[in-house]
Amino acid sequence: MSPEGLGQARDRVHLQPQVGHASAIRRYYAASAKGFYAAENLDVTIRPGGPDIVPEQAVAGGGAQFGIGWLPSLLAAREHARRS
Repeated sequence: MSPEGLGQARDRVHLQPQVGHASAIRRYYAASAKGFYAAENLDVTIRPGGPDIVPEQAVAGGGAQFGIGWLPSLLAAREHARRS
């Protein structure tokens, strides 16, 4: 992080995975534990996932700023958003 960023409040963001088990998203928890998000001035909350969670909807609805999903569904959501 640059010296200018020191002392600034971190940007709070929510990450919405699709899957519900931690083994599939452990890299995101590891990045948090290693301070990678903090180094980029981010305060990341990893929201619970599950079989009924659609990350694209969480992001589109403002419940999360970032989503992790399967590429085909992400591309379909992007195409739908372009047409709307």
